[in-house]
Amino acid sequence: MIDSTNESTISLVAEVEGFAVGFIYVSRNVDVDLLNECFQLSPFHGLRKIQEKDEICYQQSLKPEKAENHGSSLKTQLTTGISPSGSRHSSLCNEGLPVKCRLNENGTSKHFLKASLADVISGNHIVIQHPKPVIPVQLQNNVPSYKGDPSAVCVQLFCIDKMYETRSLDFLSKVFEMFPEVEYCIITVPHLTPEFPLLNFFTRIPPYPTSVFSQVLYVFHRAGLLRDFTVEKVKEEDFHDVSMFLGKFDHSLNMLEDVKQCLHFSQKKERKQIQAFVAKSYSDVVGIGIIGFEEDSEFLRAHYDIDSFCLYEQLTPQEHSHLHHFVINPIFNHLSKHFLKEILRLSGTINLYYQIQPSHSGILQGSKTCTVTVLEDLVPVCPRSMITYPLVELGVNAPAKRLLENPADFALYIMNKKLCFKKKIVLNIRIVVVGASEVGLAFLEALVMSSDLQFNYLTLVAPHGLPGELIPDELRETFHPQSHCYCPQRLHQLCMSTWVNQVYGTMTSIDKELKVIEVDSKAEIPYDILILCCGNQWQLSSSSNIHSFLRGTGLDSVTPKSVNLFLINDEFDIATALNWIETVFLKTTNNAVVYGRYLEVYSSIATLLKLGVSGSQITLISPSTTPEESSVFSNYEIAQTVNNSLLAEGVHMIENCEVLTWCTTDNLITSVTVQVGTQEETIDCGVLFLYDKKDVSSTTFKAINDANLVYDGRLVVDSSFQTNDPYIFAAGSLTKFSRKYCMDGITHQSFNSKEVGEKLAEKILLILNPIQHNNDHSPEPDALLTFTKPTVVYTNLPGGWKYLQVDRPGRQHLPYEESMHTVIPGHDIITGNMEEHGPGYFCLHLNQYNKVEAITCFTQKDLHTSNLIKLFGLHQSLLNNLLPKYKEGLITDLYSYFNESWCLAVYHDCFPGLLKDLRDIMISKKLNSIEKEELKSANQGLVFKEELEMHVLQFLNLYHFQLPMYAQQEMI
Repeated sequence: MIDSTNESTISLVAEVEGFAVGFIYVSRNVDVDLLNECFQLSPFHGLRKIQEKDEICYQQSLKPEKAENHGSSLKTQLTTGISPSGSRHSSLCNEGLPVKCRLNENGTSKHFLKASLADVISGNHIVIQHPKPVIPVQLQNNVPSYKGDPSAVCVQLFCIDKMYETRSLDFLSKVFEMFPEVEYCIITVPHLTPEFPLLNFFTRIPPYPTSVFSQVLYVFHRAGLLRDFTVEKVKEEDFHDVSMFLGKFDHSLNMLEDVKQCLHFSQKKERKQIQAFVAKSYSDVVGIGIIGFEEDSEFLRAHYDIDSFCLYEQLTPQEHSHLHHFVINPIFNHLSKHFLKEILRLSGTINLYYQIQPSHSGILQGSKTCTVTVLEDLVPVCPRSMITYPLVELGVNAPAKRLLENPADFALYIMNKKLCFKKKIVLNIRIVVVGASEVGLAFLEALVMSSDLQFNYLTLVAPHGLPGELIPDELRETFHPQSHCYCPQRLHQLCMSTWVNQVYGTMTSIDKELKVIEVDSKAEIPYDILILCCGNQWQLSSSSNIHSFLRGTGLDSVTPKSVNLFLINDEFDIATALNWIETVFLKTTNNAVVYGRYLEVYSSIATLLKLGVSGSQITLISPSTTPEESSVFSNYEIAQTVNNSLLAEGVHMIENCEVLTWCTTDNLITSVTVQVGTQEETIDCGVLFLYDKKDVSSTTFKAINDANLVYDGRLVVDSSFQTNDPYIFAAGSLTKFSRKYCMDGITHQSFNSKEVGEKLAEKILLILNPIQHNNDHSPEPDALLTFTKPTVVYTNLPGGWKYLQVDRPGRQHLPYEESMHTVIPGHDIITGNMEEHGPGYFCLHLNQYNKVEAITCFTQKDLHTSNLIKLFGLHQSLLNNLLPKYKEGLITDLYSYFNESWCLAVYHDCFPGLLKDLRDIMISKKLNSIEKEELKSANQGLVFKEELEMHVLQFLNLYHFQLPMYAQQEMI
């Protein structure tokens, strides 16, 4: 290599006291055209010299596909989103596949402005006015055409002694000295290579959505060697330079207006609601940041876990600010965190916040805030679970209205001085998640919200992308039972589309040798770790009768061909079904046929009745069940009440029968034939909902089977979620445990989906995070995991009934006949009954340890479900001595009992942490038997009991703004 050095290649050696400590090999042979086809290099002018003939394209274009078989004209609204350059915002796949990615806005070549802003993040997507279905879009890359000569060198080999890694930048000074005509230095590294100190000075370039380039590209401009970089407040004489710096930058007028407003306040010496700062290098403006006073910091604290990043009580309101705009020249991208730190110092700000509004909000993304690369430096803040307050009963003791009036449906990011000095571990490993199930969402959330790691290449493959991006709609949200893992508001608060590339499609094959998956048989997506969370879907072919009928029709087992046949598997399917009901079915007198014996059947009928469908138009067909099948409801009386409500609504019910066939005319089902005993009955049909049985789709099964992954009725995994391939993991209802664990009948489906996803993320992070790996004291690798969170089912039922079932993880519901003869240890606390317009039925089961193990609610009144779920796992003594009071007849209505003000602290999201702290105090004291008896007898003389009380009072004082109904320490 040294011998081959010529005018286009050089080799440099770093020496210390005559000993070589570093080496670099640089070449001028760079395929600039290939890099421009694969990467978004517009901010760096395509790595070429500037010429007047350059053809610069400022954005990519979206071309909607032609809509077919949607029944009516479709109205769609395209919302343009702009994502942070150098962030994870492009899906690696071939052309022809609908891909969700972000549009990029190129800046002027004079100032090399950032190609994309990190404000909008939500990306190019379809926002649907319910219940209009989505039209897929095809993304085309409009690659700019640059005519200038290439102006880049490539680092082909680099090594340096670990002791001198911080001096890596010295190599680049010599490289540009050897190549004075070159402006850029690039380096490509494999995805699995950890970032080394030299890359801290480079800018990572995001690939185009259609790129299949196998490595990560980093770019450095020679101006990055300049040592002069200062940050100061905007002055009047800076305005012209700022306007020139922004140039053709999108939303530049909004930013200039804010700068004018800042200068106006400065001249009048008024209180500054907004402050502007500029970054300069040799008197040239290279960046601008605009912040404003944050007036709702207490609101943010109530809805987001800000306390994890600061001591909020010690801050004044003036020390909270909101980031409005942040633009920096990509040449100085590596100094963006320093720019932020200086803004905090000069403005006297402690906490700097940034919000990402949901795509459906009325705020035009980018007109309020515009950020470039700063989002990678900011830290996401976890949303908090809010208490549902009985405002009427609380009266003046309720929290401030400003905390409760407006919902917090945006993602929040934070930056403070401490976080400025905290370096994240950057990982370019390609993690591909297949399936947008709750397990997959929980896995992605754990990775995205990690404060120590930064994942640049997270990709989700799903037929309709991430859920929660449709306009909120109560009917759509209640069409199917809810698990309360991910409500629409929480999805908006996470805004995972900011960090996760979305590929619309279905996995059709897996190539384990090349480590790629095929999507829709026409696009290949490479992976380093593959996560399968496909789950089970409602199938056409689950019933043997339907299956035999389908053989002669050529119908697919997952995607029905008839327009009015619906298999509801996600919110997009629900939106499509509701669209058909509202635009077509309600104008006819045909029957709506619902087939199945699952909870989804009753919730969908309840929604149809709310839509205005007459009960006489609805036919419920219930198939026969086997003795082994569990009951739909946990209580036989609840099932009878629901059936009576259906009859009262006029719903026609046919039980213990099977669907044999259906007749179609012009792609519409017109009638359904069922077998009742030995006779056949034909029913007129305007729309058919099939809830036969959930199973793994045939497409997914074929991909798994062809990849030689062990499949035994389900995809077999071990206790670490690993398949027989070390790079493929799986979780959720798709999987089952290996037979060696002797866990037949217990699968991931028996546990809380969100907890399963979190456990999967823990296993992956244990592999990827060296810090956690060194500090982890986990059990043996092959030990089965312990799940503690409850399984939750909540749904609306016909007759206005609301049903909530909370169970311990792993519990299997028995058939009614068997459950009546099964004795479950513990106590059942029951109030109310199934009478209409009454308080409702409430059953709370305590196990043998007097802890809440199951909750059943059945009422026509509004349920505070988020509150009631938090009762799970609590000892009855924490519930104001529930069991003794019930036995004494003091509790006649559990709904009103758990709605009293004393119970609100139990619903606080930090209450489990308080219990843990109290338990740690008790353990640390090492009480003997006599002291334990004294504690039980409420002996006030024990010192540690005073310590416990003091700890509780501190908790109430810390969260007094959320719990004002409790007495404070100074009142006692």
